[in-house]
Amino acid sequence: MRDSKRNEELRNELARVVAEIDDGLLSFASPDARYEWHALRSTWLDPVAGVAGAGEDLATVVRKVQRFTAILRTLSTPPALEVREGGPEESLRPR
Repeated sequence: MRDSKRNEELRNELARVVAEIDDGLLSFASPDARYEWHALRSTWLDPVAGVAGAGEDLATVVRKVQRFTAILRTLSTPPALEVREGGPEESLRPR
């Protein structure tokens, strides 16, 4: 019973991060990263039901997808502007 509850939690987490990637974060990925993402997705029969053909257990796949999501979030966040003495115009000039 515990194993099925854990698998359900993993499937829910996988579905959540897959949706986050597919709903926008993937647009920040390089063409090679997009290719890898689609190759990974093609190994799944149904990402909500579980993973098939990946040769890895569900927990491993969830960790990898979470890491990919974290990387894409970093790419999607613009760098913070450094405010320098002299106001915003001065801040935008390269050092």
